[in-house]
Amino acid sequence: MSVVVSILIMILILSLLTVVHEWGHFIAARIFKVKVNEFSIFMGPKLFQRRMKKTGMLFSIRALPFGGYCALEGEIGEDEEKSGDGGEKGEGPDNGAGEIAKVESDGAADGKTGGDPVNQKDSGGDFYKKPWYIRACILVAGVTMNYLLAVLIVAIIFASNGYDTRKVSAVSNDAPMTIAGLEAGDTVQLIATVLPEDAMNKNVTWTSDAESFATVDENGLVTAITPGTAVITVTTEDGGYTATCEVLIETPVVPETITLDVTEAELDIGDELQLTATVL
Repeated sequence: MSVVVSILIMILILSLLTVVHEWGHFIAARIFKVKVNEFSIFMGPKLFQRRMKKTGMLFSIRALPFGGYCALEGEIGEDEEKSGDGGEKGEGPDNGAGEIAKVESDGAADGKTGGDPVNQKDSGGDFYKKPWYIRACILVAGVTMNYLLAVLIVAIIFASNGYDTRKVSAVSNDAPMTIAGLEAGDTVQLIATVLPEDAMNKNVTWTSDAESFATVDENGLVTAITPGTAVITVTTEDGGYTATCEVLIETPVVPETITLDVTEAELDIGDELQLTATVL
């Protein structure tokens, strides 16, 4: 993945977090009857805008995919943001504020609300004229929405892929790589070690690639059958990890001759003589 693509993905993710954050402010503002003058997705020149007839709020989508904002009535810096929209086609420096004022004045002239009922009074929807605890709730709502988004994403990932921190990561046996010197009828016990120690599923299966030479039961007990070579494999049920051990079954050597190093000796009473046997 190129650096440019990585940067673009990062920008989009940050923009998503910002829009969700601002949406939290918007929801809280509506709950506590604070007037929202504009809710914007992204920044920069406007690509799309629509003023809501009921509330007078301006919804806009802008050209630069960098975040967004939620402009509240009476919020610090709101007047500067409105004046900064001047220069667009058909708008003067105070056009946005003028449109809102026009909606309110038209409603008053007609004897109607002209928008959200909470905006009939000049101070009804003013953010900074609300009690401190309401302002705090509106401000905290943005971070709360980010946490809820994170929980939602994690829940979707876990629902799709499952979640288990105690999956098997490896398996080994306590025997050397090769066991030699076995004869037909001999047995040897192999023990599998599954890691991590607290893995939830430690089930394993044992197999022999040459059961005519050596067999292995479900507990890892190897039995030599006839001379030859067999590879014993243990496989974990979780993850399919494997470990192997080579077993060599040898043909027993049958003695053909036996000789002593001394064939004849004369001893007196009390004398001792060490005899050495040679088996061939």
